[in-house]
Amino acid sequence: MSDSKGVNRLYLLLVVLFVALGFILGRVLPMEIPVYASALLGQLVILIPALLYCWKRKIAIRELIPYRKICFSTGVLVVVTTCLMYPLLVVLNAITLLFTNSATIEMQTEMANLNIIISILIIAVTPACVEEFVFRGVLFQTYRKKRVFSAILLSAFLFGCMHMNLNQFVYTFVMGIYMAFLVEGTGSIISSMLAHFTLNFIGVALSAVTRVMSQAQGTSPNIGQTGNFLQNEDTYVLLLLISILIWFVIAVGTTTGAIAIYIQVCKMNGRWGHVKGIFQRKSEEQMLTIPLSLAIVIVAGMMWLSF
Repeated sequence: MSDSKGVNRLYLLLVVLFVALGFILGRVLPMEIPVYASALLGQLVILIPALLYCWKRKIAIRELIPYRKICFSTGVLVVVTTCLMYPLLVVLNAITLLFTNSATIEMQTEMANLNIIISILIIAVTPACVEEFVFRGVLFQTYRKKRVFSAILLSAFLFGCMHMNLNQFVYTFVMGIYMAFLVEGTGSIISSMLAHFTLNFIGVALSAVTRVMSQAQGTSPNIGQTGNFLQNEDTYVLLLLISILIWFVIAVGTTTGAIAIYIQVCKMNGRWGHVKGIFQRKSEEQMLTIPLSLAIVIVAGMMWLSF
């Protein structure tokens, strides 16, 4: 069995387990467990099969984690670049809210009431380690043996699909592309972990600020919209469209700056020449197989149900 076929079967297993976990938590258990507990269970459902996959195929985890120390200045620039990417993600999130509900509002609301350290550990630290190991590690490092650029797109697409809703799929797909490019630009998965942590930390920080402001005003936190904007009054839709336009203008400038800094990061790490050559084909072997196609169909069905 080729490496691509192996990780494709792994991804199908992850999707099936993730769907099963959602069904058990939502329909089988007699009580409702806290959102943060379900979030941790979701991370375990991703991590454990990936570790077992490496063990069964006798693959050293070190082979799937491109590790090299990055200097302090590179780390700072990665954080700055990630912050500059955030307005683009805001725009993509807002656009999807025109058609579907926010998929993170419940978790944001509940986590806002927890100690901020706990929220950071659950929302920022854990996914930054687990999801980067699985998606920029196991999947991406396997696919990139065939063709790097195709591997970037495919691993990012599967990363978005794993969230199983349209709202998160769009911006996590873009996040996945960005973080895979970071790995290629620095030669280290530490950079994508740092970027992933930064993005999620911004969300936690904004939720905490919203809670503090609400408490100061004596109102309940309103972290995000819970309904389909197309079902609300035209005035609200108009305001959202205006907000999207404003954020889009901001995102054009910040994303341009992020690209410029990314190029500098690549040059600092001696990998700019490598990054420019990642579009070259290495192999004709197909990355898409029947198990992976089946996994994508399952995810599409789950998105349709949530939509």
